[in-house]
This record gives sequence, structure tokens and C-alpha cells, in this order.
Amino acid sequence: MGGSGTICDTTDMRRRPVVGLVITALMATTATCAPGSESRPRATSGEISRPADAALSAGPLLLPLDSAPLVAAAPDAAPLPTIPAVLSSTGIVVPVLGREGDGWKVSTPCGREAMLTSATPLLTGPVVLDPGHGGYDPGAVGPNGLYESELNLAVSRHAAAALERAGFATVMTRNGDHGMNLVNRAKLAVGLQARAFVSVHHNAASWEPSAIPGSEMYHQEKSAESKRLAGLIYEEIVAALRVYDVPWVTSDAGVTWRTKANGDDWYAMVNQPRGVSAALAELAFISNPAEADLLADPEVQRVEGEAVARGIIRFLTTRDAGSGYVEGGQMPPRPRTGPRGGGGGGWDECDDPAL
Repeated sequence: MGGSGTICDTTDMRRRPVVGLVITALMATTATCAPGSESRPRATSGEISRPADAALSAGPLLLPLDSAPLVAAAPDAAPLPTIPAVLSSTGIVVPVLGREGDGWKVSTPCGREAMLTSATPLLTGPVVLDPGHGGYDPGAVGPNGLYESELNLAVSRHAAAALERAGFATVMTRNGDHGMNLVNRAKLAVGLQARAFVSVHHNAASWEPSAIPGSEMYHQEKSAESKRLAGLIYEEIVAALRVYDVPWVTSDAGVTWRTKANGDDWYAMVNQPRGVSAALAELAFISNPAEADLLADPEVQRVEGEAVARGIIRFLTTRDAGSGYVEGGQMPPRPRTGPRGGGGGGWDECDDPAL
């Protein structure tokens, strides 16, 4: 890192996985570090196991730029960097729409326009984790009352922690229980030029008994790298969960793809991050009473998160092929169910967090 580069002194937030555990950011003269806020409990376990030594020596993926004011450059000066996203003073990651004076014009998690007078700009190249659902959209609810949105967030935090320990800068699309549309989740992945994008979910589809965990991964139909990412996460999550003696269930989807009639990928979090290797991970069945009880255990949430991280690290550091692949197909037309906010349009009922 250059001597003039600045890393935000996030004394109260540096270990909060709102954008992973370490944020390396460009600091404009108008930008300030997020004020101290209450941190969520963290995993304190040791380093996760890694199949390749390359993960141990991986450096940060976000490099600091010179902390100069974001003002118009002289005609012969190099162009200023484009900032795709910023971290608000309350710890919310939002896409940037542009600059207005000394402020940032941003799109809120629910897709509304807002102005920030101070923010921490983020640079490109991280892993982006997307905890599915959130806020007014809880996703599936287990027989034990476990909310999928809360489970997805807990698992994603553990995955972010493990990735950061291995040296991979990580951004989370949300780090609290608030609404977020699909458009902005994908916009963060594309704008930040994510090295990998994984949307973390837990299943509630129809199922039948299985000898092993019925984890499902969905990848981009036309992307070999997206397929490999999904196959590696599948290997890691099935290996991590199958040690538990519970009556597993499956829908036999495995690692696969689904398309619309026009050939586009069916799932928004696979389709919308165009140009980014993306996977949607249904880690286990929250609708299965035995699995729901298991998933309520914080230790199992850590196990799941670290398995997701291992799959991503293998994707980034090896040419392992992954496994579990099942031929996909076109999804039949069906009406959308559940909260409309899942469609990503900035709906009135979507609950934005304070920025």
C-alpha cells in the first residue's frame, strides 16, 4: 500500500462484517468513518481448513487509493476513479448514483434515492455475499419459528469472517434485518466487479427423505465459472453437514440451472449479476423440522458459513471442478408468491434502514 493511501480507522466497526471484516476504502475529504455502533457476536473459532496453500497467502483484494479530494481533475491529470458503492455512516452498503456537490447520491436498499453528506467509498474486486430476504420479507419460516432471513444473515456473517481471515476482502449486501430489493443486490455485485457472488438461502421446497443433505445450488446456465463455483460450494456444504445425524430431505435438484422461456436464467440473483460468476445456494431445508432444529444451533450456522467460504476459496485459488451437477431445464410459468419486495422494484412496503 502506498504511503499516502488511507485506511479508515474503524475502531468500533472494523470487525463488523457489514462489508466483510476489513474495509480498505478511498477516503475523500468529505467522507468520514462510520461512527461506533453495537457489533453483532462474532465467530471466534480458528482458521478454517483450506485445500490450497494459496488461500493463506492471499492479500487484500481492495487496494487503497490516494486520499485526495474528489474534485475535478486538471485536463492533463489521470481520471478520478469511479466509485460504484459506499458505506454509509450507519454501516449500510449502497450503490452510488452520482455526486452532487460534496454529497453522494445513492440508491437505498429498497431502491429509493437518497443523499449522503458523508460516506466511505468502496473499491472493486471483493467477494460479495448476499444474505437472502430481510426485513418485511422473512423468507421461509421453519416449524420452530426460525426465520430464513435471520438464518441467512448469521451464516453469511460467518462466511465473511472466514473469507477475511484467509485474506479475501468481502462485502455483504446487507448486515441487518431490513428490506432490500433484488436490483440493488445485483447492482452491488456488478458495480464492485465481484470475484464471486453468492446469494445465501435455505430451502422450503417439496422434498423426500435422503441419506445426505439435500443442498441445492443454482448457477448461470451459460457460465462455466458460475457452474464451478456452485459445484464447489455444494461439495463443501454437503461434506460439512452430513456429519450430523438427522433425517435429511432432498428435492434431487443438486447443482443445476433453471431458465425462463426466453432463455434467461430464472433466478434473479443468478440472472441479474451479468458478467459476474454468481451462484444461489439453498444450503439446507428449513421446512424440515429436524433440519430446522439443527439450523437453529449457532455452531451449525458457523459450520455452514465456513463451508460456503471454503467453496469460494477453492473457486478463487484452484481449478477444482466441483460436483453434484444435474442437467437443468426451463421452468414452467407460475405465479409469483410471497412478498412483492422480492421482485426488486422499490416497493412501498420495503423497509429501508436508516442511512
